[in-house]
Amino acid sequence: MRFPFRIQSRIVLTLVVIAALPPAVLAQAKACTSDPKYAYPQKMWDRTTPAEAGWSIEELQAAKSYAVAIGTQSWLLVENGKIVDSFGPIDTVNSLHSARKSFMSAMYGQAIAEGKIDVQKTLADLGVDDNDPKLTADEKQATIRDLLMARSGVYHIAQGEAASMAAARPKRFSHAHGTFWYYNNWDFNVLGTLFNQLTKTSLFDWLSERIAIPLQMEDFKLANQQYFDGPESIHKYYNMEFSARDMARFGHLFLSGGCWHGNEIVPSAWVKESTTPYSDTVGDFQPLGLGYYGYMWWVGDKNRFLPNTSLPNGSFAALGSGPQVILVIPSKGLVIVHRTGTDSVCAFDRTDCSYSNISNAKVFTLLEMIYQAKKPPASK
Repeated sequence: MRFPFRIQSRIVLTLVVIAALPPAVLAQAKACTSDPKYAYPQKMWDRTTPAEAGWSIEELQAAKSYAVAIGTQSWLLVENGKIVDSFGPIDTVNSLHSARKSFMSAMYGQAIAEGKIDVQKTLADLGVDDNDPKLTADEKQATIRDLLMARSGVYHIAQGEAASMAAARPKRFSHAHGTFWYYNNWDFNVLGTLFNQLTKTSLFDWLSERIAIPLQMEDFKLANQQYFDGPESIHKYYNMEFSARDMARFGHLFLSGGCWHGNEIVPSAWVKESTTPYSDTVGDFQPLGLGYYGYMWWVGDKNRFLPNTSLPNGSFAALGSGPQVILVIPSKGLVIVHRTGTDSVCAFDRTDCSYSNISNAKVFTLLEMIYQAKKPPASK
């Protein structure tokens, strides 16, 4: 049987991608149907031009000028799997800061699908504890799902807490598990501990073999990924380092429902479940909120999401200090990445310096400028 050239090309491309996967990934690989309206990058991204794709060159230039004014390191705009425009060095690697959590969420989805993790298991079931003051029996009733939702009810000091997180931390024992949302680094760090324990694999090795290599990330290096430890807690902070263009690959994976070149990288059911809005984020940590919270993704719903934006419901984002942003807008086929160059000022593993964040308000204004630069087709 002979196939049209376009279909032949897709078959060859899929075979090439499969051949590049590590043996552990090949053993778990499942076929899926890639969305035909999306391009999928190989070793390099496909590109289009703003004019060809219907974007305002003038408005995107204004977004670049504003990025210079506020101190942005880089931003990247991807539509339907093709780079439309960018600003700054999109190949520069920088800490994800808290945007790491969305990657961990994806890894949990993979491990759960393979039967390695049961989200109903409690901290007591799994032998989780911490430094003094140790966890009580009631605290140990929190489940893995509670941790994914930042609803553990365990308010123990944690590694890598920003001052704002520590200031907003509720009093110990003030909320039962599953009843209250608080953006809790203790929950997120324990998920790292449990991932290593339950998969019997280093989370960084898994990140490399199950996400970076299958997506053919251009700048990812396993050696750049590090744990940070300290006396506050036995549960380590796992730092991840990525470039803007590799962050966009991850965003595009979730835009495409976890399917990449016909291979299921993350189960589509998990993509949907993890980006479902479970918790209102208005509170002491974020007085205005950032929309809603899923499983370590920030989610737009009920016309509430990132302040200073008009993003549609169903949009979702990975957010980290800087801020670092992977914004996914499924209804528009868009992924927008923003980087603040925190590592260029103070590398994540240094304690003798500090960096200054750009305000969320300014960066969200920049994201809105980029989003609004798309123009409707001219009427005939």
